[in-house]
Amino acid sequence: MFFMNILNRYFLKQLFLIFIMLTLILTGLAWMTQILSLLYMIIKYGVSLWAFVKLSSMMIPFIVSIIMPFLIFIAIMFVYNRMIGDREIPVLQASGLSPVQIAKPGIIMATTLMIIHYLMTIWLIPMSQERFYTYQWELRFGLAHLKIQEASFVELGNGMVVFVEKVNGNHLYNLFIQDARDKKNQTIITAQSGQLVHTVNGVSIEMKNGAIQSKTENLTLGTFSEYEMNLNLGSDAEVKKFKVRTLPTKLLISDEFRNDPVLKRRVDIVAEIGNRFLGPFMDVILALVALIGLLKTSTLRRSFSIAIPITIGVMGLVQAGYMTMLNMAHGDMRIIYLIGFLQLVLFFGLIGILYRDKNI
Repeated sequence: MFFMNILNRYFLKQLFLIFIMLTLILTGLAWMTQILSLLYMIIKYGVSLWAFVKLSSMMIPFIVSIIMPFLIFIAIMFVYNRMIGDREIPVLQASGLSPVQIAKPGIIMATTLMIIHYLMTIWLIPMSQERFYTYQWELRFGLAHLKIQEASFVELGNGMVVFVEKVNGNHLYNLFIQDARDKKNQTIITAQSGQLVHTVNGVSIEMKNGAIQSKTENLTLGTFSEYEMNLNLGSDAEVKKFKVRTLPTKLLISDEFRNDPVLKRRVDIVAEIGNRFLGPFMDVILALVALIGLLKTSTLRRSFSIAIPITIGVMGLVQAGYMTMLNMAHGDMRIIYLIGFLQLVLFFGLIGILYRDKNI
């Protein structure tokens, strides 16, 4: 028992070190691709570098969730393949250790990471995705990106120019606004004071004590004590637009959403349910595929050269089958139940191979 504890710690240390290293490298690469796709926000909206990094980092949990099964598979393949090459595993087999005992550290790692994966898909990712889209809206259309400076003409949109004599936070004093976004209805507004506010219709300027001049077919002049002008830079409709990844899991699995009358939304909802509840279980299944594929040939020198490509091929078939069936669900929860059943059959079948095959 003492020997097995030492052996398990040795294996687990190697497995987790490789997994962490792979996670950092591959997540970093995937994150860089996200950064490149979001660079337009710096160019178009003048977003600060810190705000941009903060926004893009909110995608990391989602990225890790996608690649985690493959990271576990690669980590097990790397560590066990190296130990087979160094004759460590053949020596352990010759000393009387069973395949299950040798595979146990890999199963422990995969099970631990599967639990973490479930926490991510059920709780962390919906929360981080909701914050991502909300923060993205704030940076694109909210008060955060409006760079109104004192005694300067600032263009807030195509055809809208603002001049402010004094700025104190969101409070503006002695304003001049020229709104020529609509060529058929151009407006000039002056006001003693104003305030930038975030409303359900987007960003607005609430102005007090001013005058307005509107030119359509006729010239209209007037004064006001209070006047609200919507800048039309964006609306909360963009935030509230249906994004299935932002839905809390409790809401996602409710009858109201699973039976959504809109087919496209129902398809997305059912696929998301599958990703959240079936995706993490692939961590253990792919781990078992890697363990059996390597241990099966660990004592056969001639056959070992083909063990890795065969194991990778089986992993690809299993993952491709899972993704194909998930795409075939098309809003039908019965397909999701079927996929879950087949996962359990495959899982117990792989466990049975470890216990049954004495020639591993």
